[in-house]
Amino acid sequence: VMTELQVKNPNVFITDTVNVSAFAVISIFVSTFMMRTKILRFMAESENRDLLDMIKTESLTDELTGIGNRKSYEYQFNKYTHVSNNRDFIYVSLDLNGLKTVNDTMGHAAGDELIKGAADCIKQVFSPYGNVYRIGGDEFAAALFINDEKYEELRSDFDRTVSEWEGEYNDHMFIAVGAASIHQYPDASVNELTKIADKLMYTDKGRYYSLKGHERRGRQKANDV
Repeated sequence: VMTELQVKNPNVFITDTVNVSAFAVISIFVSTFMMRTKILRFMAESENRDLLDMIKTESLTDELTGIGNRKSYEYQFNKYTHVSNNRDFIYVSLDLNGLKTVNDTMGHAAGDELIKGAADCIKQVFSPYGNVYRIGGDEFAAALFINDEKYEELRSDFDRTVSEWEGEYNDHMFIAVGAASIHQYPDASVNELTKIADKLMYTDKGRYYSLKGHERRGRQKANDV
């Protein structure tokens, strides 16, 4: 019957064909629109994630040096408090010597160069083995997951790297260093290790100023030299 109808009235066949074609076009359009919407939504979500990641990274990064800042230091040290004494862990305290003198006599561009130079040396030597931070104006720290023997090797590399450093304004740099490991002080907490390392760093700084002929009386005096 349908065949006869279509033969007798070919417009019916044409109409059906047009309808099917129109439906197919509409379906393709809707599918394309939905796919485009999903893609745009995915791109927006990805961009938001990337933006959030960028904001988080920037908030935890020292702007001048590109290493971890004080906020990053405090955030990550919550993890370090759970380091057990059967794991390799060394806290290193580092401090630039003579930064105030450079700022006062040569300008802050020269002082910034020293800070960036110190960060570069610290990052180059220590960052493959842990995390490094700038926690103050001329104060730095490193949390390293290595044994004492490896640290001594790195310390020699660090001393050499610092001695070979040279900038545009400064032809030398001196950094006081103190370190304390969980194997050296098995009963100490991570917080106590930081205090031990700080004390050793100030002892090292005192030796430097003694050799330079400066008397050192407390932290403020050191920053004034």
